[in-house]
Amino acid sequence: MPGLILTIGARRVAFARNSGALVFLRGAIDRKDFWQLNPQTGTERQLTDLPTGFVIGDFDVSPDGAEIVFARVQESSSVVLIERMKESDTH
Repeated sequence: MPGLILTIGARRVAFARNSGALVFLRGAIDRKDFWQLNPQTGTERQLTDLPTGFVIGDFDVSPDGAEIVFARVQESSSVVLIERMKESDTH
């Protein structure tokens, strides 16, 4: 298998089980894209062209390599508390 050096902040790789391809993140600190490595040939292919500031957390790949499920990290996310009304408040 050819050597693979991950860029800063790329903490995870995943195998597409059926094809044996390795999917990983590569790019700058504020912008990474998904790439695929064919371990038999050493050929790399860029899979996405994500915008700057689109931060990927964890991810996984479907067995056939056709789909990538990932968690997007957003600094502007909100946390909301929804309180259930007490039965005495409904009368």
